[in-house]
Amino acid sequence: NEEDELENQSYEEYKDMGKRKPNIYGTGRLKLNHQRQKILVMYFGESPRSKSSHQRQMESLVQYLERFMMMEVVYEDHADAINVNDGSFSLDSKIYDIEVTRKKKNATKVEYKLEVFSLFDVLVHRSKAPFFSVVGLFDLMLIEEGNEVMGRACGDRVACVSLPLCKPDLQTLIGTTCHELLHTIGIDHTSNHRCLMNAIGEDGWLFLCIENLRKLKLFHDEAGKNSTVIYSDVVNDYSV
Repeated sequence: NEEDELENQSYEEYKDMGKRKPNIYGTGRLKLNHQRQKILVMYFGESPRSKSSHQRQMESLVQYLERFMMMEVVYEDHADAINVNDGSFSLDSKIYDIEVTRKKKNATKVEYKLEVFSLFDVLVHRSKAPFFSVVGLFDLMLIEEGNEVMGRACGDRVACVSLPLCKPDLQTLIGTTCHELLHTIGIDHTSNHRCLMNAIGEDGWLFLCIENLRKLKLFHDEAGKNSTVIYSDVVNDYSV
């Protein structure tokens, strides 16, 4: 229920999580290190939009993620990687089975939805150096236990985002992707209704509460990175 989704992970709890690896539920987190300094963003499926429009949107997303997460982002386009008819996912010359549900909408049209945890089983193979986090953008509906999900992350630092549920608003896509990426670095949901990490917050809301800004800063500070000055002034202003 909604109450279970509203968590208040403190800064100290987040700091303590860095002492243990994530389990299957995402509890615990890995620290940023010199071998894992990048984010991999992968697009899957043919888009109904024009190629130029699609490219502009992906370029805007990558640019925002680099500034927001303060990490280099590598983008890959994998059109036709998923065959919904036989439930297969082709990646890196290997073919994986995924769970696909099919529902007839009319005599000529069938709606396909992908079970998000079966996608994690594929994308986890790309979650290795030099990448800290991997996010897949899917041009199909994603579901978890039959329910549609806009985005989902797991403890293996892998996330998935459903593009149809984010369209047509670029800000919603950016907000959803940032939300899931923050999960991959160990930041949980918050009940602060003005924070990006609120599980039931407004679509496209792009601001972090001070507590989560401090966590993001710690994530980089632990690795000895000097790129967090953009957050330092904000955190200091509100810690007085």
